[in-house]
Amino acid sequence: MCRFFAQPLNIIDYFFAFMAAIDFACKRVPIEEIIKCSFALNKTDYLVFKTLMSAKVEIPIQDIQDSIGKDRTTIQRSIKNLLSKELIHRRQINLDSGGYMFYYCVKKKEEIKKQIYTNFENWQGKVLHELNNW
Repeated sequence: MCRFFAQPLNIIDYFFAFMAAIDFACKRVPIEEIIKCSFALNKTDYLVFKTLMSAKVEIPIQDIQDSIGKDRTTIQRSIKNLLSKELIHRRQINLDSGGYMFYYCVKKKEEIKKQIYTNFENWQGKVLHELNNW
């Protein structure tokens, strides 16, 4: 069986580093679209994900809101979606004055890349199956 990527993690590293695109037959596919498609993310989900990817530390929703200019409810919906897909982590900080705040960060990049690669392999298997049945 032919493999699409000879060295999957190395090529994916390249795409993440340069936000490149893949030329596939008649269409150029940006890495943003591969990530969005791989995890069924909408535009806002991806913006939140990208903001968290670029953050060097855990950040609260307010920082995400300031960065992408969406309302808090929309961001919370995207956060919930990203958490359900296990792309991000949430940590609760209890405040001295009572109450708490949540801080968010992205999972390790290597784990996300492995998920994308697994999703890609599943898709590749389906394509090969369909071609064999054609």
